[in-house]
Amino acid sequence: MNYNIEFQLLSLCVILIFIYQFFSKKRLKNEQNQIYGLLLVLSAIVLFFDAGSVVTIINMETFPVLNLIVAKGYLCSMACWICVVANYSLTVNATEKTERKGIAFDHIAKYVLNIFAFLVSGIIIFTKLNFWREGRLLYSYGAGTVFLYAYAGSSIIFVFLYTLLNGKNITRQKRLSLYIFSTIQGITAMIQFLNPSILLVSTGGALSVIFIYFSLENPDMALIDELNLQRKRADAANQAKADFLAHMSHEIRTPINAILGMDEIILRESTDTEITNYASEIQTAGTSLLAIINDILDFSKIESGKTEIIPVEYDTASLFHDLITLTKLRAEKKHLDFQIKISPNIPSRLLGDEIRIKQVITNFLSNGVKYTHEGTVTMTANVETGPNNSVSLIVKVNDTGIGIRKEDIPKLFSSFERLDREQNRHIEGTGLGMAISQQLITAMNGEIHVESQYGTGSTFTAIIPQTIVDPTPMGDLEQRFKKQQQNFQPYIPEFTAPKASILVVDDNAVNIAVVSGLLKKTKVSITSATSGEQCISIVKQQHFDLIFMDHLMPSMDGIQTLEKMNSMEDNLCKNIPVIILTANAISGAKEMYTSVGFTDYLSKPVDSTKLEALLLKYLPEQLIDKTERS
Repeated sequence: MNYNIEFQLLSLCVILIFIYQFFSKKRLKNEQNQIYGLLLVLSAIVLFFDAGSVVTIINMETFPVLNLIVAKGYLCSMACWICVVANYSLTVNATEKTERKGIAFDHIAKYVLNIFAFLVSGIIIFTKLNFWREGRLLYSYGAGTVFLYAYAGSSIIFVFLYTLLNGKNITRQKRLSLYIFSTIQGITAMIQFLNPSILLVSTGGALSVIFIYFSLENPDMALIDELNLQRKRADAANQAKADFLAHMSHEIRTPINAILGMDEIILRESTDTEITNYASEIQTAGTSLLAIINDILDFSKIESGKTEIIPVEYDTASLFHDLITLTKLRAEKKHLDFQIKISPNIPSRLLGDEIRIKQVITNFLSNGVKYTHEGTVTMTANVETGPNNSVSLIVKVNDTGIGIRKEDIPKLFSSFERLDREQNRHIEGTGLGMAISQQLITAMNGEIHVESQYGTGSTFTAIIPQTIVDPTPMGDLEQRFKKQQQNFQPYIPEFTAPKASILVVDDNAVNIAVVSGLLKKTKVSITSATSGEQCISIVKQQHFDLIFMDHLMPSMDGIQTLEKMNSMEDNLCKNIPVIILTANAISGAKEMYTSVGFTDYLSKPVDSTKLEALLLKYLPEQLIDKTERS
């Protein structure tokens, strides 16, 4: 019975076709493709030597030297082929890795595999091959082939195990492809080792290489890999940008806290009209700067998918009151007529994200005032009843400003876009307001509509679905607002608490001065610490009713300080409220801080109303003098 070489010749023809297909197409010049190309060429060489060895063994007596050369050429090419297979598998395993400690292991493994392939080839060349007949022509592989099979088996097992252990770094499809790749090689090698007359190794190797062509080397998959890599790079870049913006926001908000806080103290305490006018201008400019920073931070949160819509019950009269108060002052400074047309039939309490609604409408109103040089800004609000106890809150802001060209309206919702730059170069802002507003409205399942006539004015409409909590009509808000204006009084604190003592921990002395100044009229006793270590020392000696703690402090930050305090046996302030006081205003910041043990959260710049509200909420009731509230 003679050997059959049909399978080898057929496999060789197929491999030659795939070699042509592979090298005739333009491919990415990466290590994986380069090694696969070498693997295809080596597969053809192995098949050529395998088929040739069958012919020369049959004619061994005629061509003894040629038979020896071809047989050893086959075995050496197999050793090289196994080495390249292992290298290719390691390369596939490493394609999706970023710079990390484990990547050095891949390089070491490749060097070891290459060295062993060289040694095995040397053993094959310099050791004898044994040939004999047992009714048919066979050749024994001899000592060198034992090393070859040992090397092949260990390489296949290594690749299989390494893929298994390294699976989290590559896709499921790649893992599965490598498993099948290794299994085909292992099965065919085992069959031929047990029965040398069945020539399956080179044919099985060719099949596994062709399988790889349609899986790992598939152009579509290569494109997907490239897209995945680009996506990961884009995600990393976006994350880096978001982290940078959050960090810069923190760094900028800290000095703004000092500016606005100290300025508010001047406005409260100064009796000089000229000085209060200057302070008022500082307050306006500082608030505008803070709005720009908040826009940039909001946009980074929206881009990174971290913005959440948090529905809460809110008072509609309070919502519109805040919008009117803020806009009226801005309109008066530009000598604009600010008109309010709010339906008294709006339910008094709704369920929705009050903060985001206020942000969107404030943007409409701010744009109306900014882009109107003379005339009127009008806010109209009403509701349309919907199913299942729901309403659509409809707010329109109309202005007699510069208007927008029809072709420019879509650009309103583009990031960092400013229309008519030359004409509007003196107008402050980031160009992010409408882009943020649209995304927030979309997140609330609402709609934004824009109507405008260039040179005449614009109308912005927000339609926002809300749930009714209390259907009682809100009433005439305009009359209520006029009455509040008539009864306006200078600042008076809501309470005094002369027997209360609080500790303010902040490495910035100006921030401590701001909190102290804002709480001056509450008569609360304030002690300060400029570091976490100083705070630890103070709470060992003195009891406080409330602690305000900064986060980012050198040496020991706020979180570490809180953990240290909670672990101390001699802490005189155990179980008292500790409120984080931070410039970190990213989405979810409050939840992050409360999850590590803080009682509540207050962001910088410090809002005096919120500051007093927290004291009122957390100070023991017996320490608050209710008789002095106004």
